[in-house]
This record gives sequence, C-alpha cells and structure tokens, in this order.
Amino acid sequence: MIQTQSSHDDCQNWRMKMPVCVEADSDMIERCSFKISTAATSQALLRVLGLFAARDMVPTAIRSQLCGHRLSIEIDQNDISRQAAELISEKLRASVLVRRVDLIIH
Repeated sequence: MIQTQSSHDDCQNWRMKMPVCVEADSDMIERCSFKISTAATSQALLRVLGLFAARDMVPTAIRSQLCGHRLSIEIDQNDISRQAAELISEKLRASVLVRRVDLIIH
C-alpha cells in the first residue's frame, strides 16, 4: 500500500511512524550529515545513494547542487551507528568519482 501526504504535518506524522533501522552497535548517532563533492557525471548521485540502499537505509534528507564540473551532495541520516557512518564515509572516499567526504555528527 502506498501512503501519500497532503500536507507538511501529514508528512511529519507519517515519517514518525516509519520503523528505524537499528544496528547491533550500541554507539548510535542521533543525526549526522555527509557532505560529498563528486565529479559531475550522470552516475555520481546514484552511486552515492547506492551505499545507503545497500544497508537498507533511507536518508532523512538529500540535497545536491551542480557547480560546473562538480556535484555537491549533502545527505542527512538519523539513527545510525558510528561504525556504519564511518564505513559509508570510507566507501564514499574510495569511489573514483568522489573528491571529498566530510562526516558531520550533530
């Protein structure tokens, strides 16, 4: 069943009902952001998001901006273990398309 939202409040209520993915690691981070700079290619955003999808994670927010030959991506993730956040950061850094990754823990 697909649930649609008609207003901002409905969206917030719907989001609160979603199950949270909990890792076995007890060192949980309530909120973090990944700031990523990649080459501006058609595959860059899909490859970055694929690392979250592979861990069955849905980011809280995704923002991107194209600046010439560079794509800036910012991804917010709630309720993630420190180990998972660091692993995703390292996998992003290992990508040929990625120029820089900053992990910011809020």
